[in-house]
Amino acid sequence: MALFSTSIDKNNLKIYLWISGLIYILFLLAFFIEHEAFSVTHYILFIAVLSIFSWGSVDLKNRGINAYNLFIITYFGIMLLSLLLLSNLQEAKSLYDIYYILFGPLITLAFLYFSERINVKKVKIRFLKVSPNTIALSLLVTLILLKSYIFYTKGIRLISFMHGDFPGGDAFVVPGITGLSNIAFWLLIMMIPFVRFRMKIFIITITIAISILIVKRGDIMREILFLSLLFVYLKKDLLFNKKNLVILFIGALVTINIFSYFGEKRQHSHDADFSIVAMLDSKIDSISFSWIYAYTAINFEVLNTYIYDDSDKIMYPFDILKPAMNLMGMKKEIAIYEDSNWFNRIEGFNAVPYQATFIKDMGMLYIIETIIYSLMLALFILLSRILKAEGVYIFVLTLIAFSFFGAYLLNPQFFYVAIAGLLLNIMILKEGRNSV
Repeated sequence: MALFSTSIDKNNLKIYLWISGLIYILFLLAFFIEHEAFSVTHYILFIAVLSIFSWGSVDLKNRGINAYNLFIITYFGIMLLSLLLLSNLQEAKSLYDIYYILFGPLITLAFLYFSERINVKKVKIRFLKVSPNTIALSLLVTLILLKSYIFYTKGIRLISFMHGDFPGGDAFVVPGITGLSNIAFWLLIMMIPFVRFRMKIFIITITIAISILIVKRGDIMREILFLSLLFVYLKKDLLFNKKNLVILFIGALVTINIFSYFGEKRQHSHDADFSIVAMLDSKIDSISFSWIYAYTAINFEVLNTYIYDDSDKIMYPFDILKPAMNLMGMKKEIAIYEDSNWFNRIEGFNAVPYQATFIKDMGMLYIIETIIYSLMLALFILLSRILKAEGVYIFVLTLIAFSFFGAYLLNPQFFYVAIAGLLLNIMILKEGRNSV
């Protein structure tokens, strides 16, 4: 098979045109709603992103889920939604913005593309041959013991919520123990592709229950996405039938409603008159839509606070070095660095795409940090393909899918989990399994 394939059959072309035409109509409707926001540069950016998104959609249908088409569907898809300008907080993008919003992500896309399209020779390295069910059971017992200790010493956050108290997550952290429990949590989830059906159900039930008890929306969202990506990956060519699309639609609907419910509950505990629609100044009067738009599309507007921040840059890749600094005990420096990001916000919204902290570190030279980060993602994808590590592969895809929300691989715990997952993979005795 050639590395590059440019042929597009009639069916693919039809899909491409339908997707492009539908989104283009939505784009025009958005500008009819708020026509003064129009600019030629914004229009050109929209067409460019629309073309990339349409290509990614066709590639997903033809090849199944992979790192680069997932990055297109999520990052460029959210960017496309942002360019519709469905909030009055947004402004049309300028030529200067394009360098930061589009150029860096195209570099990341190129790295991910080559990491998936390069032919690799899968190797079989096995230091030990341990049953995946045995490893999963060990991780499960470890996770339950660690979480039980945390619940005993710090309490359960959900119970505090039920009593009308809404403490932050830091109040329930036990230094060292919480970090280990989080690593065990994700390593256990990575075992799902390898274990028996009953163990799969048990792992999913226990991990989701723990996420609910600690009221951690992020973990619930990431786990649901992990399971969804695993489902899509295993279905491959059979994905695009009515049954599977209905399952994915229901999963997305449930996720959106969980996210919206906890968001409303949390905000109303501080302000009974809170309205996400009013805070967002949304052009669509829907609570669920406004929550999703606020945590996705608005991120690209918050990115402008980094782009146009004229404060001095540190001019070295601090964000890239976080996993190493954490091992060196420099947690205080990392905390100060991350706390400073709270100053970059718009009307309380502070979530940003993955390149934001690279811009904060190095300004116009953010491309350097972007290349290093993209190389790290590509290496994990390549290694997981070479070692046939499906759990790690799906985990990294999950982090890539949240690129519109941050550079999650640089979270020290997630970075360690990915490495530990690769090491754990060489211990697993695998039979009759799908390869990446």
